Amino acid sequence: MRMRFLLARTLRSIPYWIYRAVRLLTRPPQRDLFPSSEMMESVRRILLIKFDALGDILMTSPAIRAIRRRFPVAEIHLLTQTGVAPLARFLPGMDAVESLPCGFLLRGGRRLRRALAWVPAPVRLRRARYDLILDFSGLFHSAAAAWIAGAPVRMGFYRHIPLGFFSTDGFGHFYTHEFALDENAHYADRMSRLAAAAGAAPDAGGWRLHLTGDLREAAARLLAENGIGEGGGPLVAVCPGAKWPPKRWSEAGFAGVVDLLQERGWRAVLLAGPDEKDLLDEMRRVCRTSPAAVWPPAPLGVLAALLEKADAFLGNDSGPMHMAAAVGTPVIALFGPTLPGRTGPRGSPFIPLYAGLECSPCPLYFTRDRCERGHNYCMDDFRLHDVAAAVELSIERRLPPRRARPAG
Repeated sequence: MRMRFLLARTLRSIPYWIYRAVRLLTRPPQRDLFPSSEMMESVRRILLIKFDALGDILMTSPAIRAIRRRFPVAEIHLLTQTGVAPLARFLPGMDAVESLPCGFLLRGGRRLRRALAWVPAPVRLRRARYDLILDFSGLFHSAAAAWIAGAPVRMGFYRHIPLGFFSTDGFGHFYTHEFALDENAHYADRMSRLAAAAGAAPDAGGWRLHLTGDLREAAARLLAENGIGEGGGPLVAVCPGAKWPPKRWSEAGFAGVVDLLQERGWRAVLLAGPDEKDLLDEMRRVCRTSPAAVWPPAPLGVLAALLEKADAFLGNDSGPMHMAAAVGTPVIALFGPTLPGRTGPRGSPFIPLYAGLECSPCPLYFTRDRCERGHNYCMDDFRLHDVAAAVELSIERRLPPRRARPAG
């Protein structure tokens, strides 16, 4: 175990030494200084880089829209990680979406194959001849991609970043202009600061996805295959998973809420990600009322269309939560180690359930499977009747007024 820990930290230290070498060959960036208007007027091709999770991409969509309005005739490309690219194609304002695998220094298995996929990337990025690059991630590989592409203006964030045995205050020598990242602001507002530095007016709207009719038809078929037709009571999409285990409420809690809702005559459909089959099986085992469950996971576009058909979404702070908001579905979400004011969805009705402990936000939730106290107090102590009441309130707000409802 000790050897594995040391090996992992050694691998994470590699970017530090690469960046230190690059610093000897490059000029430092201009910190907190906007590019000149002359630089911005000549922009014709733009690359936006976002190597982050699903929810992070959606929270960046207001900044992407702002860039599109600032450069209405420019060709805008998005470079993202492979798993997110299928959904990123439905973001408004994009001309093309490209992808590269990430995490080959952090995750086990297939590391070499992921790394080799980057070999042809430098040639492809240089040939594109971008005029402006905005790196919304601020990671080593995203900043390196910006530097490799070689645009005259390359913009990114600086902040403290741990790298194995070392740390750095950002990767500014990969950029021409670098800006501070306000960790206390909402994630969408942090991303919008970079768009503002490029001269874009703020976009205060929420997340949006442009879904096609084919996706909506596929979602309807998927629901019908699982016994859910167009008629019946309100439909609640329940997603008990999250990328990091400390952000998850218990399976028993979600199962209890599902039973309460279905006993009232409402319908629930359980959703899970590719690595959450055990979580879905445990939910179905614990539930008394046999809710519908979608497995294997639907493609991201079809999942978004399925969430659009739901009357409410119930889940943790997760990517599907943001997807539901992006298609206008009311969201009820449980927050523990993260803050609703920093990562909550925008663009749809939203009811956050938040314990608000003195240790929140937790800086360690993504480094372990359980809270260091031995009990995940911020997530485990939600009461199922309170959660069910929040779902009922959200749906009651969406239903027609009682006098306008059809009889029965």
